[in-house]
Amino acid sequence: MMALLHRLTCRASAAPRSLAMALALCGAAQLGAGAAPAVAAPVVLEVDSEADGPGDAPRQAAVDRAFADATRQVLSSLVSTGDRKTHKATLDKDVVARARLWVTSFKVVRDELRGEQRVLTVSVKIDRDKLAARLDELGVPRKPDAAAPSTHSAVVLLRVVSGERASASYGLSARTDVVGLSALAGAASTGGYAVVPATASGAAAKPGDGLPLSDDDARGFAGDARADLAIIAGVNVGPWGPVRGRRERAGWADAIVRVVRVADGEVIGNAEARGYAYAEDAATAERDAVVRALTSAVARALPAQHGAGGHGGPSTVIDAAAPSGQVLVRVSASGFAAIRLFPQKVAGSRLVAATPKQLGWWVPADSPRALLTQVRAWIDEAGIDVSASLVGAVIELR
Repeated sequence: MMALLHRLTCRASAAPRSLAMALALCGAAQLGAGAAPAVAAPVVLEVDSEADGPGDAPRQAAVDRAFADATRQVLSSLVSTGDRKTHKATLDKDVVARARLWVTSFKVVRDELRGEQRVLTVSVKIDRDKLAARLDELGVPRKPDAAAPSTHSAVVLLRVVSGERASASYGLSARTDVVGLSALAGAASTGGYAVVPATASGAAAKPGDGLPLSDDDARGFAGDARADLAIIAGVNVGPWGPVRGRRERAGWADAIVRVVRVADGEVIGNAEARGYAYAEDAATAERDAVVRALTSAVARALPAQHGAGGHGGPSTVIDAAAPSGQVLVRVSASGFAAIRLFPQKVAGSRLVAATPKQLGWWVPADSPRALLTQVRAWIDEAGIDVSASLVGAVIELR
């Protein structure tokens, strides 16, 4: 993962002046003397964003939205819902509106036009230490568990198989742009783990079903990387086909995530998930399905540090593709306090699936982004300690 972050370089010379100014802010930011103690490793998040129309200005607006969204997600891990509501004006003005200050690097991993709407997926690296220091300067209290530094490291060993093709984040054929790698690393960072890169040695990954490595082999890679945990992830992309009466292609991806402690080989988390997606081109649909499946699985396989959330053990993940004009909202057990929001706030909301640890709602909305903005406002208004994020076209509440 570090190799990926080192490659996220800024190339402002070919950009317009305004965008060049934004790119110039990409780079490691260090705190001055008197800064607050470190709270955790930098956080890497993959964020979807939208802007109207083609051209550089809409693209820059979409990137800025992604920075703000990533900043809000990090804030939710540092500041309680009650304190975010109390200090909303200050946080909006001095933290969210200045989101570029906390971004140390970023990469646009997808940029496509859907009609007149430009949709981007941006991998954003946030300096939590610098953001936390600013919170202290502003007098915004942090959660008690947000002051503890990350004490464990993790390495991501990911293989994605599509047909006869296999790409992996480890081994002789290791790549830093494997689909879903940023999502896994972001989940680990948000959970309080310092992500370290896998070594580019050992046998190259080959196509196959299920997990790509045995526990012992994974411990070997993790030992070489000096990591405490090995996050083993295998994804198999299913068949794709046309959607009747539409131009999109649809399909799914199956993911398995297994977390092994290097010191003694204990399996401390294991989960499977299936992600569905559809889009006008198969590559976009495949990517969305892979990210959804991995994000759902790792959220339940990876135990969080310092009360950062997450669930260990196997589980069933709800991923019922929403019909046109509606958005799937997935509510984990820790976010059940928010379930009353939908029938109260949106006419036509419908509970479509339920498990002991999840509820799935279809909620009428113009777009996932528009609904996410509404949901966050409702959460702040209700004063409940729930975070909302956008994963592909799905809103997750935890």
